[in-house]
Amino acid sequence: MLTILLEAWIAHRRGLAAYDTADALTSLHLGMVSQVVGLIDLLHQYWVHTEMIGRLGWLDRVFVTPSNHRVHHGQNDYCIDRNYGGILILFGRLFGTYADERDDERIVYGVRTPLRSLNPVWANLHYYADLWRASRSVRGWRSKLYVWLGPPGGWTGEPLGHFDATQFTHYRPATPPRSARNRRARWDWGWRSRCCRNGSVT
Repeated sequence: MLTILLEAWIAHRRGLAAYDTADALTSLHLGMVSQVVGLIDLLHQYWVHTEMIGRLGWLDRVFVTPSNHRVHHGQNDYCIDRNYGGILILFGRLFGTYADERDDERIVYGVRTPLRSLNPVWANLHYYADLWRASRSVRGWRSKLYVWLGPPGGWTGEPLGHFDATQFTHYRPATPPRSARNRRARWDWGWRSRCCRNGSVT
């Protein structure tokens, strides 16, 4: 359920600026409409981020459901650049970006270049930094523009490399051994209790 709390807040802020401008020019209150639609989308995202719900028959063909949304988050070859719906999956089918979940291939979630960080701000910004570096490394304004508007890796002229799930490792930073954590907790508690007795910091 924590996945929903990491919804792309940058995209949300960008959208608000666009709607504020449209409000001023048209007085249609598009910002309010955007907020309501955004709230519905946000609530819808709570139930699609799970592996506990399987296929849902005809609903999978119309709406974003846990089954087709798992494909969106996968880094398997067939999952790249697929299932971009928020509530409806019809547009993915219309524009050819829909892919059905495969029963014979376990989905590995994440991005092809491991994040190697637990920082939520960097989790939202790292891809922009990668795109910026890639756009600086290519020559010609068309190639630079294609970095931002083309498919993943499309600016290289080479197909995206094959993903080997057996070589993927999740980022799991080492935590201190239990005895070291206990020593730290005892030290911290002793320091806090001394401060409280002296009437200084709590």
